[in-house]
Amino acid sequence: MTQIIKKNYEVVIVGAGPCGTTAANILGKYNIDTLVIDKEPDIVNIPRAVGMCEEGSRIMDLVGVLDDPIMDFRLINKIHFLDKNQDSLFHADTYEPNNGYSIIRTFHQPDLEKSLRRAMDGHDCVQLLTSTELIDFNDKGEGVELTIKQGDETSVIHCQYLLACDGASSPVRKKLNISFEGDTYPQDWMIIDIENSPVLSSEGAFTINPERPSITLPGPGKRRRWEFVVKEHDDPEMLFKPENLQELLKGWGDIEDLQVSRKAVYTFHARTAGQYRANNVFLLGDAAHITPPFAGQGMMAGMRDAHNLAWKLSAVLKNQLKPKVLETYQSERLPQSYQVIKFAQYIGGVVLPQNNLVAGIRNSIIRLLGLLGVHSETKGMPLDKVHNHINGNYIKCRIISKIFNTGVEFPQHKLVKDNKKLLSDKLISEDFHIIGMNINPAHYLSEKTLSRWRSMLGKETIITDDKNKPEQEELLLDEKGQYKKLFKSGKNLVVVRPDKMMVLHCTIKNLDKKLNKYMDAVGCTLS
Repeated sequence: MTQIIKKNYEVVIVGAGPCGTTAANILGKYNIDTLVIDKEPDIVNIPRAVGMCEEGSRIMDLVGVLDDPIMDFRLINKIHFLDKNQDSLFHADTYEPNNGYSIIRTFHQPDLEKSLRRAMDGHDCVQLLTSTELIDFNDKGEGVELTIKQGDETSVIHCQYLLACDGASSPVRKKLNISFEGDTYPQDWMIIDIENSPVLSSEGAFTINPERPSITLPGPGKRRRWEFVVKEHDDPEMLFKPENLQELLKGWGDIEDLQVSRKAVYTFHARTAGQYRANNVFLLGDAAHITPPFAGQGMMAGMRDAHNLAWKLSAVLKNQLKPKVLETYQSERLPQSYQVIKFAQYIGGVVLPQNNLVAGIRNSIIRLLGLLGVHSETKGMPLDKVHNHINGNYIKCRIISKIFNTGVEFPQHKLVKDNKKLLSDKLISEDFHIIGMNINPAHYLSEKTLSRWRSMLGKETIITDDKNKPEQEELLLDEKGQYKKLFKSGKNLVVVRPDKMMVLHCTIKNLDKKLNKYMDAVGCTLS
């Protein structure tokens, strides 16, 4: 059935991959009139991304994907770093949840994309047009004029904001003449996905073998992925011949029984756009940045982009905040994307050395760290990724997040309400919140400040660690006292913005003044 294309939308998203559909789902929750277009007739039915960190899980929970009964995930318990004899030099434990979710879970990307599109169907304000191509666009200042094509029909439509989620070769970015600088890895990697692994392990491995570095991760069900370095002397025509695959996957069974579902050669890049915004046009996901896969953060970075930008667009379109808040998208996301790329390159530096001398030095350092007690057979090497933050460069982030407890995500623990134990995101909505422990933050705001706060749809939330307090609808019980340290036993309050970033952490005495200063900075429309 042919869909009716309207003349005007508030937001148009080009590209219906994971990043574009995540943005559309969040905008849908805010009831923003959104059109998503994609030149393909359907999802690309091959797995590409396979890993999701706890922050990605938090965003997927927001849009309803984690609760989708059709979705299947595998939680990863441990990542080994193996030498050429397949002995573990060290490992990283990933079984302990962080912010409520497994540190790493794997998925089948086609299933994830289907789930994201199913979630979009639940928003009447979101429309998806497939087999639809963006032919041209013109930013007119007050909005963007677009020419789109479906089959032989061409339409001219308008939107206030255009989101380019159109991939690493983004035509939108190219038309805007925005640079896309960085590195291309000199060696390709071969990707092998199988459907029938006889080893149902929930552990992954980096084989740091100088002869042929490789990575493997289990997927949901019996799926498993391998990635192998393509050596300079390799014959591309021989790479995927059954006898070569059998040699690479020896120890896992007969290649015919493994049911290879995908074979591909990829070139890895580390690039970021010079800017993420040009007036009313924004770059998200691979259109803005691409990262090597070694840290598993490529798709996650696009989801963070969507989470960062969507609530800001909603607040501006609803006249709750001034358009200047949109300037923070680039200033918050670009530095962090750069840090994620550098971290992935660092992990690559551990995995990739193919010179025996360099690899030997690396292995000696790893063994020395073991002798010093940093890791052992039972103790995982402490590895940490670049966490989601809005604090700018690395040094600035370390100082602000550690000393001031702001610019990072509000920690997620289980809270009790109406005798139900739920993660905090289920109980604290996607709005601005002042959160206090055992106190009502509204009691410490002037009438004028409270009026400004409410104009931004700001809310107050009360967490209590007192199990004997009389039941009140607004109280969220922290049974284990996990928030006690953050709130300094109730002496401090925390201001959280819609994407769960903590933007203020202050005393009761300073709340009114600091909140007004923040509302000025973010562009509250009520003075």
